[in-house]
Amino acid sequence: MTYNVQPEALRLRSARLAELRAAQGGSAEDQPVAVFLNTNVHPSEQQAYADAAAKWAEQSTRNVSADDLRHIGAIGTPGQAAEFIAELADAGATHIVFELLSTDPRRQLELISEYLLPLL
Repeated sequence: MTYNVQPEALRLRSARLAELRAAQGGSAEDQPVAVFLNTNVHPSEQQAYADAAAKWAEQSTRNVSADDLRHIGAIGTPGQAAEFIAELADAGATHIVFELLSTDPRRQLELISEYLLPLL
């Protein structure tokens, strides 16, 4: 499982894992690749980022700014989040674990269920 990864970095890691598996006689299907993904969707891109940044400020001790979240999370409109998830899948992700990066996780789960899941 990996966390806070951009699609290009995941593509490079996945390729390296495939090389290592092949060297040991395995195939790409032998190793699932899970991504733990900060997620916040809202019909308003600005609202999604504002909520995600507020939650990030509460919980983060990592060296990642709220601005960096735009590049490592599925944050924005449902369409933007679905596009980011598709890029991760194209880069080798086989499983996505959603981290609800929201000050109101129950509402965020509703938004993901209503708007994002139908796009995946």
